[in-house]
Amino acid sequence: MKRKAWLAGIGLVGLLLVGCVQGHVYYEKGNQLVERREWQKALDEYNRALASDSRLTGAYTKRGLCFQRLGRYDEALADYNKAVELAPGNEQSYINRALFFDDKGDHRQLALADLSKALELNPNSAYAYNLRGNVHLKLLQFEKAIEDYTASIKINPTDYVPHCGRGDAYLSLTDYLKAIENFDKAISIDNKQALPYSGRGYAHLKLGHCKEAFKDCQEAVRLDAFLAASYLRRGLVYKECDGDYPKAIVDFTKAIELEPKYFYAFHERGDAYQDIGELQKALKDYDETLQLNPAYANAWISRGRLHIKLGNSARGFADLDKGAELLARSPYVQASRALAYREAKKYKEALAGLNLAIQLNPKIADHYYQRGYTHVLMGRDELALPDFDKALQLDPRARFVYTARADLKTRGQKYSSALQDYASAIKIEPTFAEAFIMRADLHKTIGNRDKSIADYRAALKTTNQPALVKRAKDGLTSLGTKP
Repeated sequence: MKRKAWLAGIGLVGLLLVGCVQGHVYYEKGNQLVERREWQKALDEYNRALASDSRLTGAYTKRGLCFQRLGRYDEALADYNKAVELAPGNEQSYINRALFFDDKGDHRQLALADLSKALELNPNSAYAYNLRGNVHLKLLQFEKAIEDYTASIKINPTDYVPHCGRGDAYLSLTDYLKAIENFDKAISIDNKQALPYSGRGYAHLKLGHCKEAFKDCQEAVRLDAFLAASYLRRGLVYKECDGDYPKAIVDFTKAIELEPKYFYAFHERGDAYQDIGELQKALKDYDETLQLNPAYANAWISRGRLHIKLGNSARGFADLDKGAELLARSPYVQASRALAYREAKKYKEALAGLNLAIQLNPKIADHYYQRGYTHVLMGRDELALPDFDKALQLDPRARFVYTARADLKTRGQKYSSALQDYASAIKIEPTFAEAFIMRADLHKTIGNRDKSIADYRAALKTTNQPALVKRAKDGLTSLGTKP
């Protein structure tokens, strides 16, 4: 009897071993299919793997990924949960589930919890710190993102990726010089990667360095034709530097084709459509943005502006308030809502919002500029000038503030001082066509005909924007000179 029992035990062990071995064979076949993005075929192999060995943790994780890519989210989550249950001491199980929650968009707090658990299990995981930084960034928690990226860099200083993430966080904080420092560092680590060029290009764009911005974005596209961020940022250069909305929209669309859940690209394309009056297309893009990331406050602000334009004022103001509620302590979101109120000609509400933004962070130059411009719209030039002065004190390279202040000085007949401000703006950005045109207008007013002609011609050499080209040509015609 003992011999029979022993033989039976041997047989059972043999069967289990065969099952385990066969399970791994199916598992490896599934992995090969995943690499080829053949999700359904890979799913079939993982099903066979788990039928052979129900405790194969990796198969649950990979099958979860297949379910996720096939849009079967409940089944995906069940598999990720099973992987955590089978390996509660393995940080990778929590990381995998966190990536799922992050991808879902409306579960990012759960992603943070899983990544924090992974870091509790392995405090030296540079990867987990970087991923948590990414989630904080998407939730617009920029200071926390910087802390996580810095921790990742401390553990692994030779990885360019967290330098890019930290650069992106500084971009969101409008500290463009620090952003460039981080992207420069990333490029010094690996100059064959597109991501840091893309980020640095955007920083240059926000500083008004259009040539540098376009050069970096072009290099990013050349290095990696499949990186969505490069097209997004090149699209912004087309829009903001050239006023070329068709090219911008093509690039935003390309970014979405490459990354269908890239909510930033939907939002920017929505803004572009709104700018050119294609309002229904804009609304569709904003709706898609908020479906992908309901926590993205800027999209609530943009959609609110659009609803007001469409005559849906109640819904528009509700969206504006929702955006501000999501990030009540964010000066950027409060300022964005204020500008939307200003667009709706609700100047008192706009001023209150900008006051709050400045109270939350008194070191952001643009908010003083926007408050000053709001004062101008309210006919209070005397209150605008100190705000423009403060903005330039905080950011001496803010070229638009120089032109705004020069315009105020022109109205006050302080012509010499106004000309100095225009010169400062042009020195910062030698292709600043609008500054040339405004200075040309002033030269014409005070009788400097030759200087006025020279500035109108300089503007024509530096822009293709139809509105600016028309202004320059009309200026030359008014002086009796052919464009």
